[in-house]
Amino acid sequence: MRFYLIGLAGKLAAQRITDQELSEIKNFFKTLKKEKDRKRLIQMDAELHNMINKVTKNRTLAEELERLRNRIGSLWFFTREYEDYSKQIQKNFEKIIESLEKRSMEECGQMLKNHAMHFINQIKQNLYVEAEA
Repeated sequence: MRFYLIGLAGKLAAQRITDQELSEIKNFFKTLKKEKDRKRLIQMDAELHNMINKVTKNRTLAEELERLRNRIGSLWFFTREYEDYSKQIQKNFEKIIESLEKRSMEECGQMLKNHAMHFINQIKQNLYVEAEA
């Protein structure tokens, strides 16, 4: 369900974002790119998702996505601290922001889905490694 809703949020965000909201997201992303602390990066990832969800102008959707993210948030702690993973988060958000700038609904929806899938794949990879050990 989250996978579908996150794609919808991307589409609506690209359609409804204002220049001011885009500027705020871009400024926040500049701070995220400088962050090295894993726990803080996780928090900032959630904050950036909240910002994107807010610009959908659909409170119900934003609240449901936050609720679902909070339910899976503990899975972050199953991931090992990989620098490559932190860099991938940044790359994902760069593409998401680019699609917001272009107001590309389909692209933004797909980029958010890709970001979510990257997280899921990271969890799977870490769980399987733990199980094999």
